[in-house]
Amino acid sequence: MRQITTVLVGTSLSDASDALVGDALALARRTGARLHVAHASFLAPPFVAEPFPPWIDEESAAAAAEQARRRVEAQLARVGIDRARELDGVTVAPGAVHQVLLDAAAACGADLLVIGSETSRAAAGLLGSTADRLLPKATRPVLIVHGRLAVPPRKVLAPVDLSPFSADAFRCGMELLAALGGGEPPPRVEALLVLLRHDWLRVEILPQEARALASDSLRRFAAQHAGPLAGTVWISLRAGHPGVEIVRELADWPADLVVLGTHGRSGLERFLLGGTATYVTHHAPCSVLVVPPEAALRSALQAEREQLAVPPPTAAASAPTLA
Repeated sequence: MRQITTVLVGTSLSDASDALVGDALALARRTGARLHVAHASFLAPPFVAEPFPPWIDEESAAAAAEQARRRVEAQLARVGIDRARELDGVTVAPGAVHQVLLDAAAACGADLLVIGSETSRAAAGLLGSTADRLLPKATRPVLIVHGRLAVPPRKVLAPVDLSPFSADAFRCGMELLAALGGGEPPPRVEALLVLLRHDWLRVEILPQEARALASDSLRRFAAQHAGPLAGTVWISLRAGHPGVEIVRELADWPADLVVLGTHGRSGLERFLLGGTATYVTHHAPCSVLVVPPEAALRSALQAEREQLAVPPPTAAASAPTLA
C-alpha cells in the first residue's frame, strides 16, 4: 500500500489560500502525513529601465521574505495546525512559483503537491498558469484544487487509454485514493476510455464491434491495475476528442475528483501534456489529480518489488527517470 508521509501545499497568502491550506491539512490528517507549506516571495524592483537590469537590494529582499514568513505563520494559526505533530516545515524563497514548489518538494521529499487554481482560466489559457509551468517538470503527483476539496472524495473519474503509461498512472492514483480512504467505504471510481473515431476505422471493424472490444479491454484493464480498489471500479466509454469528452462526462456524472496521467499511448500521445491533461486542468469543474510519468513509474516499481518480495532500495538509490 502506498504511504503518504509528507504533503506540500503552495500558498499565495491570499484570502482564498486559507481554504487551500486547510484542504491540504485535511488531506495530511486523513493519511497521517505531515504538512509542508511553501510560498514564493516576490519583491517588485523599484525601477526597470534599459539598459539596466532589475535591481533589488539584499536588505529589501530579506525584509520581504521575513514579512512573508510572518504571514505564513499567521495563516497556519488560522487553519488550526498542530505545529508539533502536523507541520513538517515552512519554505519561503524568492523565485518563480513553480520552481520554488519543485525545489521545496525535492527538499522535503513530498509525496503529494497541492496547488490552487486562483488564476482565472481565461488568463491561464493565454499566459499559462502555475500548473502549466509546474506539471511538465513535476516528478510527484500534483493535486490542483478547484473550489473546496472533498476529503475523502466520494466520486472519482479516472480517464485512461489502456497504454502502459496509463496503467502505471491509474494504479498510482488508485493507491493514493485508497490512502485517503482511511478504511471507509471506497469511492465510486469510473474508468473512462475515450475512443478516437479512427480507432475502429483503422482496424476496419464496425463501430458497435469496436465499442464491444473496447469495453472488454477496459474491464480487464481496470481489474488488473486498480490495485487496492480492484472490484470497485466501473467502466464507461465515450467517442471523440479526449479532453472535450472528459469534461462532458463530468457534466453528465459530476465527480469530486479527476485522476489522470500526463502521457499516454505512443504515437497518438492521447494524454501528452499540453493536450488532454492541460485541457482538463483548465476546464474541469472539480479538482484534478495529475500523475506524471516519474511518479507513475515509481509506483509501478514499488508494486513489482512487493510482488517479488524484494527489499526496497536504500535511501541513496533513486528511481529511474523518463526522458
